[in-house]
Amino acid sequence: MPFRPLRQGRSMIFGNHDLETGEQGADGEGKNEARGVLPWSDEAKEKVRELGESGEAGQSVALEIDISTETVVLSPSQLSSLSLPASSPCYLFYKHAAGLALIYSCPPSSPVKCRLIYSSAVLVLYKVAVPQYTGQKIIKKLETDSPAEVDAAWIDSELGPSFACVSATPSGADTPATGSGTSTPLQGQKDEGMKFARPARPGRKR
Repeated sequence: MPFRPLRQGRSMIFGNHDLETGEQGADGEGKNEARGVLPWSDEAKEKVRELGESGEAGQSVALEIDISTETVVLSPSQLSSLSLPASSPCYLFYKHAAGLALIYSCPPSSPVKCRLIYSSAVLVLYKVAVPQYTGQKIIKKLETDSPAEVDAAWIDSELGPSFACVSATPSGADTPATGSGTSTPLQGQKDEGMKFARPARPGRKR
């Protein structure tokens, strides 16, 4: 009997070709959508779009996958704080001062099928689905298997100093360098003057 390769479900394996195929638009409409992109409910699209465009820093929107329909939907219980579900995966969009961050949380106690679908969909979700369906851009994707550790400090740490310190004033950091820079040339001029001073001729009377 000839060998027949197993077929992979659309939500299990996504290749690079799937990420690059199709037209991307803010409304996500059209016949040439990228393959492998799970559909989103209209409510999920609108909430993420609103968060990115007019949300305040610290606000968030939680999405989940309806396993029966393989559709990304708005989580029924929106988080008033960063208390992610302890026993099920979720995608949390968090409005940071630097932009929109995506937190993918997948606790070890989650059902195996859920973990497979969520982990397989996350790459396409933030690289293709978010800009295609909402017109927004994710500054960074964060992942955790320990929802309890997620708070504002953890997010800043995971984003790194380039995003966490967006409100820092760069001019203040230049002050020490400017001070040392003004004193160094003056000292150099003194040294240069001493180095090239013409010596008196030997035996010359004053």
